[in-house]
This record gives sequence, structure tokens and C-alpha cells, in this order.
Amino acid sequence: MANELDPKSVFYGVMRALRGRKDPLKSLEQGKDVLAGSIPSQNSDINFIQQKQQQYLDIQSVKIAQDLYSRTLFYDSDRITAYNDFRSMDLSPEIAAALDIISDEVCTRSERGHVITIYSDNLRIKKILQELFYNTLNAEFNLSFWTRELCKYGDCFLKLEIDQDEGIYDCMILPVGEIHKEVGYDGNPKSTRYKWDINNMFFEEWQVAHFCLLFDAARLPYGRSLLDPARKLWKQLQLAEDAMLVYRLSRAPERRIFYIEVGNTDPNDVYQLIEQVKKNVKKSPVVDPNSGQVNLKYNPITYEEDYFLPIRGDKSSKIETLPGAANLDAIADIEYLQNKLFAAIKVPKTYLNYAESMPGGSTLSQVDLRFARTINRIQEQIILELRRIANVHLYFLGFEDDLDNFTLTLTNPSTQLELLKLETWKARMEVFKELFSADATAPVSYSWAMEYILGFSKSEIKQILRQKKVEKKMFSEIERANDEYMDTGIFKDLDEKFRKPDFDAGDGGAGASGEESGGGETGGESGGGFGGTSVLGGLGGGAEAAPEIGGGAEAGAEAAGGAEAGAEAGGGAEAGAPLTENKLISENRKFDIQTRKMMKSIDSYLSKIKDQENLESE
Repeated sequence: MANELDPKSVFYGVMRALRGRKDPLKSLEQGKDVLAGSIPSQNSDINFIQQKQQQYLDIQSVKIAQDLYSRTLFYDSDRITAYNDFRSMDLSPEIAAALDIISDEVCTRSERGHVITIYSDNLRIKKILQELFYNTLNAEFNLSFWTRELCKYGDCFLKLEIDQDEGIYDCMILPVGEIHKEVGYDGNPKSTRYKWDINNMFFEEWQVAHFCLLFDAARLPYGRSLLDPARKLWKQLQLAEDAMLVYRLSRAPERRIFYIEVGNTDPNDVYQLIEQVKKNVKKSPVVDPNSGQVNLKYNPITYEEDYFLPIRGDKSSKIETLPGAANLDAIADIEYLQNKLFAAIKVPKTYLNYAESMPGGSTLSQVDLRFARTINRIQEQIILELRRIANVHLYFLGFEDDLDNFTLTLTNPSTQLELLKLETWKARMEVFKELFSADATAPVSYSWAMEYILGFSKSEIKQILRQKKVEKKMFSEIERANDEYMDTGIFKDLDEKFRKPDFDAGDGGAGASGEESGGGETGGESGGGFGGTSVLGGLGGGAEAAPEIGGGAEAGAEAAGGAEAGAEAGGGAEAGAPLTENKLISENRKFDIQTRKMMKSIDSYLSKIKDQENLESE
């Protein structure tokens, strides 16, 4: 399918984006003579030598790909057998509970209620990925099911339904035992495809999302199940439990010994006498509801439990009770195998209610830290494939330059691990305060303490200092916002309903002078109602604003009030009349309209430039 696609199609492009652009097959035919060629002389061109060496490396890559492809075919038999064992193991209550606990821990929701946390500097990319994972794929619900299948089999295959314009619009899970992953099938080590044996269908690598637990290199390209180390132990535990049950059924009940006095009965007739006694003992009287007569019905319940022994001499017939097995509580072998089973699946026994205390004085919080590390390893494997799904979706939507321009995280299930990190940071900050101070006699400098105590690099320290300088300016602007800005109008309904009639709003209210509230000279220079230091004032278009963005003096006066409009709307130094709220809303609306027109023209100009570049590249 890949070779038949047009190189300019989006399907071929997504394949190249996932695999990489270099194809060693192209130099295979050209480099076959390298193995049989002679060593070039010293006068040979260095570029020619390097080209031959590169061809030899490409030949090695092709041979490795062929070897990997053959291994994927030979490993399938053992993989299918293991999958059948894992299905049987899931029927055990211990294994089923362990898989449920692991999937629940992996898919823990964050404090905001999301299983998958998405971050990106590009808000559009963030919204697209939120729509993909939260709505389209419904990963908030399905991820728990996918994780359980992944932990159970070590692999989970999802068929992605893709549209060339909409991207990924749905997905379905494929039967793990019927899918074969073929790596290097065409000689490229990065090429991958999936074969569905039952339907004899092939899927390209971007059509299938393969979640796998890469814990064992011998099982590549497939993953290793969390239950794989416990396969042998589980079979031994099943045999031990069956043997224990058989022993209890056969040895636990009490038995009776019947001593039958046979007297002078002929030895040949003793057996018949014993059998007659057995029949009489084993019959129980039952009343026939139809006739009302008593029927001696045969009762075979204790036929093999009791013993009948003939005796002679002065002894009379008697019955003795033989006690059952007395060591029914000796299950040390079962507990031994259970402990090894729990160690293999890496789930603490306390999570499964098999132990009340930790051995060796350990606490549940300490065990939780070890279990959390196992959960984090599984989460890392899941995030790798979720990122790949997101990249495929973004590519089909046309965001080729924004591939990997996002971050996906799963919630850490261990609160103890988070608390331990906070305690570590708290201790570092205490040491930082002890060693560094503003005094000249401080033991270390600020940069040294940041680098060797808090662990920041030199570039990070420089960036932190730059951010602190910018933030100090930002905070100073926020502090003087009360003197620069008028009432925002957010609390208009509350003010009209509850404000006292004789209340004076002061400098920031409606009674402020035009010069203080944004008119006068400041309004004329920077756009009327907003001061010169404000971003809105700079874009509003005053006498000094750029003509293309906000207009000249006339456009600035029209949009947000120039020198005259500022005096008229917000009250200049001479007028001093208060700026009404309706006037402010009207001016802001005009400003928003001009801003939208300006942004629309900029977008149109950029799109024309991009189209022209595409035409030149083609």
C-alpha cells in the first residue's frame, strides 16, 4: 500500500513523518559492490570513499530489518500460547483483582477530574487534542479498559478510523491473538505493518495504535505481560490447591468402624454376611406418599466412608469412630506459592486484603512508593502511544509543524510520592535560606545556591532572573491600575442596586477628572480612554500610533478618542465632566471592531504569503 501511494498524498506524508525520511533500500542495489570491491587508493576522492561507506551502512540496516522480520514470524507460536494462559489466569480472583487495581491506579483522575492532562503553548492544538481524547476517543472511560488489556496480555491493538480531512474520528480494539506485527517487511528497519490473520487484512503503522509493555527485549516487537513471570507459579498454585481440596474431601470426614460378630459362621459365608449387614445399615426408611407404606431406600452416601470388619471369639459386635485428618490448617505450601505469585505480579498483598501488616516493619506508605514506580513505568509506555495517536491526528488536520508541540501526562496515583517530593524541596529551601542572604558576608552567592542546592542549570538561572525582572514590571503596572483605569462595569447591576446615593467613587470612579480617568493629554497621545502605558491605548490609534494598525490622529480620535474626543468622552482638563458608562461601552465596541478588521487583514496577508511559498516549493 505504501509504494502505491502518491508521494504528495497525505497518507504517504504521515507514513514518512512517523518512519523518518531516509530509506536504505534506495542504496541497496548501488552498494552491493562494496563487499566485493577493492580498497581504494590514497589518491581516491574522499567523497567517493564516504559514499561507499554510507552504502555499506545502508546494506547492514537492510539485513537487520530482514532478520527482525523473520523473528516476528517465529515468535508468534509462543505468543499465542502465552495469551491462552493469560486468559485462564484472569479467571483466578487474585489475578483478576490485581489487574483491576493496576488499571485503576494507572487511570487515576487528577484534581481537575481528568485522566489525561494536555498542555500546549498553542491553545488551538490544546483544544484539538482535548476534543480528540475527551470526546472522539472517549479516553477518559476507555483508557481503563485498554490498560487492563495491556497489563493482561502485554499488548493492546487499536484500529484508528481516519478521515483525510477530519483526522481520527473513531477507534476499535482488535483481538490481540489474531494480530501479527511485521517489522522491516520491506527492508526498512523503521517500516511496520500489522496483519489480521482471520480476515487476511494488512494495516499500515499509522492505522493501528500498538500499546505494549517493553520490559523484555527478547519478546520484541511485542510487549511482555505483567502476568508472564507468574505463569509457572500460577500453574503450581492451581495444582497445590487441587491437591489440598482432594485431601480434605477424602480425609477430613470422620469414619466409623463396624466390628461384626460372625460367631461360628463358615469362613466362606463371612463375606456374604458382611455384605448383608452393609445393605441393612445403608438403608434408610422412607414413607411412600402414594401408598403410605414404609420403604427402605438404599442410601449410598457413606458407602465408601465406613469400614466393616468381621470378628470371632468372646468379643461382641461394636461400632467405633475413626477421627478425620487433624492437620487441615497446615497450608504453608499454599502460602509460599501465593507469596511468590504476589511478588511476580508486583501488587502488595495488603492491596488484595491478604495481609494486615507489612513484613519487616515496613509501612503501607513505603510499599506504596515501590508500587507507584511500577505504575509510573506503565504510564510512560501508554503516553508514548497516546502521543503517536495525537501526532497522526494533527498531521491529517494539517498541523505538520506542530507535531510533538504538546505534553500529555497521566496522574501520579501515589500521594506519598508527592509528599516526599514536597518534603525534599522544603528541606532544600531551608538549606538555601541558611547559605544565601542579601548580606555581603553570605557563605555562597545566589547563582551558586541555585545551581548546587536547588539543581538549576546556568541557563535556567539566567531565564529565572529575566522572568523576575519582567514580572516586577508587570506587578508594578497592576498596583497602579486603580489610578489608571476607570470602572470596568462588571459590578454595574450591584452598584445600581446597593450603592449609597451619596457615595463618591474617588479617583477610580465615575466622578474622576477626565485627565485621571483617561482623557486629556494622555487620551490624545495614546488613544483616548486608555493610558499610554496600556496595550489597548497603544493599539487604539492616537497621534503617534501606526497608521496601518490603529489609524492616524483621526482614526485614533474616532476609535477611542483622541485629544478632542478624549476631552469630550472622558473629560479633559478644562471640561472635567465624567465619562458615562454607555459612552465607554460604545468606544470599546468601536475599538474591538477595528481590532478585528486589523487582525483579519493580517491573517489574509499571511495566508497569501504561505500560498505563494507553497506554489514556489511545488
